[in-house]
Amino acid sequence: MKSFAPQIRSLLCIIMGLTTCFGAAQSTQGCTDSMACNYNSESDLDDGSCCYTNCIQLEISSGSYDSEISWELQLLNDTAIIASGFAPFQALLCLENACYQLTMYDSFGDGWNGAAYSFTNAEGTVLATGSHSGGSQSDVIIGIGGICGCMDSTAYNYDSEAVSDDGSCVYAPDNDECESAMVLGPGYVTLVVSNEGASPSEYVGSQWVDGEAEHVVWFSYVVPNYLNSLTISTDPYGVGYGAGYMTDPQLAVWTEECGELTELASDDDDGTGLHSKIELSCFDGEIPEPGTVIYISLDGYSGQQGVVELTLFFNQGEPCYDPDYGYEWFCGMEGICDPFVLGCYDPVACNYNSEATEDDGSCFYDCCPPDLSGDGEVNIDDLLSFLGVFSCSSPPCDGDINEDGTTNVFDLLLLLGAYNTVCEY
Repeated sequence: MKSFAPQIRSLLCIIMGLTTCFGAAQSTQGCTDSMACNYNSESDLDDGSCCYTNCIQLEISSGSYDSEISWELQLLNDTAIIASGFAPFQALLCLENACYQLTMYDSFGDGWNGAAYSFTNAEGTVLATGSHSGGSQSDVIIGIGGICGCMDSTAYNYDSEAVSDDGSCVYAPDNDECESAMVLGPGYVTLVVSNEGASPSEYVGSQWVDGEAEHVVWFSYVVPNYLNSLTISTDPYGVGYGAGYMTDPQLAVWTEECGELTELASDDDDGTGLHSKIELSCFDGEIPEPGTVIYISLDGYSGQQGVVELTLFFNQGEPCYDPDYGYEWFCGMEGICDPFVLGCYDPVACNYNSEATEDDGSCFYDCCPPDLSGDGEVNIDDLLSFLGVFSCSSPPCDGDINEDGTTNVFDLLLLLGAYNTVCEY
C-alpha cells in the first residue's frame, strides 16, 4: 500500500510555517505572482514582497574610501527615508512613479573617490547613474517611471513629457515686457535682478554679437533735472559667480514709446569681465531732456538666464545764473553761465564776496568788531571788557565777536589776533 506520510509531513510543515521538519525539503520564499515585476519562479512560498510598480535595483559601488560614504533616499520634498546605507550596497526597491532625492554624504569632504550610484529597472535599463564629486554633501533628483520636471503649463519651463513634478517651475517676471518695466530711481539705484523665465524680446542692442532675441527684463528711468552723466552697469560682486548667476549680461538704453523704441546706447562687455557698462554724458548730447522716460533692457548673452546686480549712478550739476536765462541749468552751458553763488553782494561791506551772484543779506559794515570800547583801537580796555562778559550765553552778548550767540574762547582768539589794531571808521 502506497504511503502518503511524506506529503502529509510537508503539508503540516507549510501549515505550521516551518522551513524544515521531519526531514522535509526546505521551501523557497519570494514573490509567487507572475504578474509582479519581481516574480520568482523558484519560490514556492509567497513572502508578500510582490511589486507591481517599479522594481528598481539600487547599487552603491565601492570606492577608495568606503568608510567615508553614506547616503539616503527619499521622495522629493518628503522627510521620510525610504532607504539609507553605506558603500558598497545593493538592494531591490519597489518604487512608485515619482521624483526621488538621493542625498550623498562624504565625511572627509573630498567626494566618493570612485564610488558611484546606479538605478536600474527590471528590464536592465540604467535610469540614472553618477557620483558625489566633492564636498560634504550633494543631492541629485532621480525620476522613476518617467521624467521629473515642471508640469505647470503656465510656467516658462513647462515640460510636456514630465510625469512627475520636481518643483522646478519658473514663471516669467513681472517686468519681462517694456509696458510693465520696473520703475527705477529717482536717486542712486543698486538691486539684484533676474531674467529667468523672461520672454524673448524683439529689441536687440546693436552691440550684440549674436544678434539674436534674448530673455529680456525691462526698467524705466525718468531723466531728472541738472543731470550731467548717467552710468548703468552690471556687477558680479553683488551676487557672485556660479550656478544661477549671469556671467555675460547685456544692456541697452532706449527712448521713445514702447513698441516704437529707438536705441540710445548698448553694451556687451565694457564692464568687469564680461559684464556691461553704459556711460551717458549730458555734455556729449547723450542724455535726453529732463522729464524724458528712458527704458533699460537687460538680458544674457546667447540666451543666458540668471541673477545679476544692476546699478545706476548719476552725477547732477547745480543750477547756475545767467542774466539771459535766470536761475536754471542748461546741459552743456558750463563756461557760459556763472555758478550760482549766494553771499554779500555789496562792495562797501566788510564781508563783500566778489564771487557772489545773489545777495543773501549777510553784509555787515562794522569792520572792527574786536574794538569793544569804541576808542578806535583794539587794546587792553577791550580785553578787560571782554573778560567781563566772558561765558555770556544769552544774546545779545557784547563780546560775541563771531556772532555765534555766545562769548567764548573763539571770540577771545579773534580779539587777541586783532590786538593793537587801529580801526578805520
